[in-house]
Amino acid sequence: ILRTCAFFGAEGMVVSNQEGQARLTASAARTAEGAMEITPIYQCADLASALRDFISRNVYVLGADLNAKQSLYDIAIRFPCVLVLGNEQEGLSLRVKKRCDQVARIPSLKIIQSLNVGVAAGVAVAELIRRRDFSK
Repeated sequence: ILRTCAFFGAEGMVVSNQEGQARLTASAARTAEGAMEITPIYQCADLASALRDFISRNVYVLGADLNAKQSLYDIAIRFPCVLVLGNEQEGLSLRVKKRCDQVARIPSLKIIQSLNVGVAAGVAVAELIRRRDFSK
């Protein structure tokens, strides 16, 4: 995900340091192939609280949710925007989902139920960057 953020020029990445969340390890840095040095990383103790802070600064919060009714491709999005991704087992927590201005799914043919979070991040970030750059 960090490498995807760097590739598309995302302004930063917020990582929760809560128990059970992904860690920024030396292995993650090697996998990111230099992206850790390019993309600012912000750590937070509580993601729902961090999202509240973004909202107070008029930042649009978009959650990716496998079961959302609306497609990522069909919704209106405001910028600046924060994309929120859940873990691969349970997705977004209810607390985090409630902070989102909108939740959307990546549409599929339903042959395979879902994407892994890294691939989902790539699809969603690419769409956000495409829309941001064309909305200027």
